[in-house]
Amino acid sequence: MECVLDKIIAYPDNPMLRITIPTSFQTKKQVEAFEIEEQRKLMHYIRTKPLIKSSKCNYDERTLRNLFICLLLTAARIGEVGALDYDSRVDMTNGGFIINRTLSQEDGKIIMGETTKTGKKKIEQGLIDERFVPFDLFDEKLMIETVKDQIKVAKSNFNNKEHLLFCQKDGSYIDYRCINNIFKRICREAGVKLNLPKGCHVHMCRHTGATRMLEAGMDLLVIAYILGHSDDRQIKETYGHILPRYRNKQLKNSRTYYKNNKLSA
Repeated sequence: MECVLDKIIAYPDNPMLRITIPTSFQTKKQVEAFEIEEQRKLMHYIRTKPLIKSSKCNYDERTLRNLFICLLLTAARIGEVGALDYDSRVDMTNGGFIINRTLSQEDGKIIMGETTKTGKKKIEQGLIDERFVPFDLFDEKLMIETVKDQIKVAKSNFNNKEHLLFCQKDGSYIDYRCINNIFKRICREAGVKLNLPKGCHVHMCRHTGATRMLEAGMDLLVIAYILGHSDDRQIKETYGHILPRYRNKQLKNSRTYYKNNKLSA
């Protein structure tokens, strides 16, 4: 197509016109999210039970508790939350996180990226790779309490040279693998999703946040923005099995609107 636009190849002679794009028959795996009662149980456990079982753990109790609460209440990726610094990416005035980078792995080492996971694609499309995730998305009071407490924890860590909101005791970046193992154990002890052969994983917090937004009837484009997608296509593909709940909510809202405006005969 680029060659045609640049007039390197004449349009009628474009050999790509004879190419048929193959159809993918791969079945998209259904994502797992916590149901409402499961989320209640998990939140209660996180807020009331000891989360650290080993003296060798390189995380403190408050950091883990605050991390899991933030993940559940923002639907952000763990790498994005791990990349937040409390100086410039935590906006207490407007109440939210400014997300424009993420932690990632390179040759087995955790590094600080310059963009989010979908950032390069957005930049190529001429979009800005930055989004604002508000504290009042679900529970503003709890989020503000959690963030304020975590800022105190982060500032008290003399090893935290990069002013990260979340880091290990030695100041290093949070490790997804370690956090995931801790989360898996917490879910097991809390008695949620015990039917999963491989147990829970921390990315389910993101799926859960997206599910709650869909269930609440939030507009798909708004959800896409909060999750960091450029459009709602991936929402439809990833959460297609949840969309009927969204549809029913929208239909109910439509009927209520029609009735309240006395449009019925």
